[in-house]
Amino acid sequence: MLGRAEFSAFLESLQLGLSRREVFLVGECLLAEEQAISVSGFNDALSYAASGDLRFDEAWAVQAAGALAAALQGGLAGLASCSVVEALGRLPLPLSDLDVETFLAWLPKDVEGSVDLDAAEAWRTSATSDARPS
Repeated sequence: MLGRAEFSAFLESLQLGLSRREVFLVGECLLAEEQAISVSGFNDALSYAASGDLRFDEAWAVQAAGALAAALQGGLAGLASCSVVEALGRLPLPLSDLDVETFLAWLPKDVEGSVDLDAAEAWRTSATSDARPS
């Protein structure tokens, strides 16, 4: 069993790209009225999330990031001059509101919860190069 502080430290150590606020919200959701989170409870939460809609998995997010980077000057760093939502609206097949929210969830965040553009570009290029056959 992990207490709130221990769970937050554990979740941050996984380097999932969650902001501190997001880590807090995950902890709040899992803790609910309990004072600790069991490893099995956390595993159940991950299993439930993993059984979700695979249309919005990491491969989908990398593909969306690639399309967005191609439409912008300078890759995802080009988002510094406009909002992600505005930029996504310029793509040939605009994403629905749900898709935008899901896409934003995949992008790495800084400690304030804003998209970290340099980390997002590094994630996109790394995931793209990992997917290429050797």
